[in-house]
Amino acid sequence: MGSEGRKSYRVHICCSILVLAFLVSVSVFAVVSGVHGASGDTKIQADPLHRLPASPAQAHQRVADRKVNWPVEPDGAGAGSLASVRQGIHVSIPYDTVEGYTTHVNSGVRVKLIRGAATIQTVNTTTNVNSLFTADLSVGDILSGDKIEVTDLAGGAPVTITCTLAGTMNVGTDVVSGSAVAGNTINVYINAPSTYYGDVPPNAIAQKQKTNSGATWSLNFSSTINLRLGDVADVYSTDANGNTVMQVFNPGGSLVVYPQYNDVMGFYLPGQTLQVKAGSATQNVGTARDGFFEAWFTNHRIVSSETVRCTMGASARSITVAPITSTCDPGTNHVAGTGPANKAMRLTMDPYGSPVVYQAAINAQGAFDVDLGQRFAATGSDVYNVTWYDSDNDCVVYEFQDFSWYLAEGYTGTTPGGGSFDTYVLVQNPGAANASVTMTFQLQSGTAAPHTMTVPANSRVTVHLDELPGLADASVSTRVTSTTGAQVNAERAMYFNYNGKKGGHDSIGTLSPNPTWYLAEGYTGLTPGGGSFDTWVLVQNPGTQTAKVTMQFQVQGGTAPDKVFDLPAGTRQSIFLNQLPGLTAGV
Repeated sequence: MGSEGRKSYRVHICCSILVLAFLVSVSVFAVVSGVHGASGDTKIQADPLHRLPASPAQAHQRVADRKVNWPVEPDGAGAGSLASVRQGIHVSIPYDTVEGYTTHVNSGVRVKLIRGAATIQTVNTTTNVNSLFTADLSVGDILSGDKIEVTDLAGGAPVTITCTLAGTMNVGTDVVSGSAVAGNTINVYINAPSTYYGDVPPNAIAQKQKTNSGATWSLNFSSTINLRLGDVADVYSTDANGNTVMQVFNPGGSLVVYPQYNDVMGFYLPGQTLQVKAGSATQNVGTARDGFFEAWFTNHRIVSSETVRCTMGASARSITVAPITSTCDPGTNHVAGTGPANKAMRLTMDPYGSPVVYQAAINAQGAFDVDLGQRFAATGSDVYNVTWYDSDNDCVVYEFQDFSWYLAEGYTGTTPGGGSFDTYVLVQNPGAANASVTMTFQLQSGTAAPHTMTVPANSRVTVHLDELPGLADASVSTRVTSTTGAQVNAERAMYFNYNGKKGGHDSIGTLSPNPTWYLAEGYTGLTPGGGSFDTWVLVQNPGTQTAKVTMQFQVQGGTAPDKVFDLPAGTRQSIFLNQLPGLTAGV
């Protein structure tokens, strides 16, 4: 399975109707970027988009539910077949599982684990209604060099997969290397502490592929990422028939602490029992078949200045928790914050989608500032992790998120008849701490500089967009970013004199843009008393790619052709329905 796209493309549309007075809906794109805990412990912050766990229990369940995906999934009906077993058998060495498809439904399948000349284990299973079978070979324990033989008992010759796949991960040289069947394709995915909660792949911080020309293979990641303890390599070896063997390599013991979720994780040798201590609390946990372990402290809160310890063989590992604060500012495209002084760190943007990792450091003053550059564009709806490392490469991970309000419309100009429009953005801070706010703008044409301000605790601030540089005569959407993560509310108010008709309108937005919007009301005609109606549809593209927008119309009588146009990234557009073909008589 390849990496999924980072963002789905979405737009926000607002419809405005003129009824005697021109009712214009001015939209605000309000973003809350996360600082979790300005001082002291870094706590879970509420996520209105429900992307992150709301509690340690939800985080633990996310670990329990995560799965291993495969670079090449088995094809469905019509796939090429080996005997009556289809191409694409999956053999997981660490999890001792075999899965695949045959050409029969609800039929018997025999799976043998063969080591040398001996059959170590035989499992008889049955395909389901989709012809899928699975077999657990944990009794025999699949090892590198073993063979797996699969036979469709409904007919067909056995298919044999050679399970040679062994290797090492060297954090000193940034190299993952090992042995595999000659001619097989090797895919290596590097997963990090910041992505432990995600499925792998595609949630890897780096990936490389090569064809194994001989009995051994080697891949160097130094140009992509510097490997650390806590990182793990998920390695896949695929033969010419599409059958894949999977193995997991890690460089040794590691200790990873998620204080927000009272969770301690890491990798060590498979099948071991470890004692993990967080302050005065103790848990005994086992390592899984891939070496992964998790100690979730259900009755203990992991706080700053607390030491987490774990003895791994002869090595006693420990790390003392220190908090992180962080802001993600889409106006500057920077992530900045504070943490323990003089520590190496990683910033992982979109850790559960298509991760983008930055290697950085917290300076002697306990501060960091990462320019996201061209590799990642902060949108105001981001999830990101900050991981700091001690001198032993054990680490502490903090999870952050931001979210947005979207309101598409705003206008600060004049009309030919002498009318004028005033647009206000209103920001409320109901919290007990001051909120630092950055306002950025999406225009129909041109640019405008961001506007920054502080909204005091338990107060509100009104910003008159008409008075800001670059906005004296503009069609504008606004993005309001709370860079300290305070739970601010933002809305827009507009007042106007349009063709002699005076009025106003106020609206809050939506928490997320969407690819499809339905607008029920609209009228473009006249009234018997001489009144007139104007209808506008206002479209905002807060994304990073040009949107192809199609507007379709349902009219009370007759038809109207679609309106299709491109909307560049970071811009907005006003569509005057009265001037479109088929809509001059009323919508």
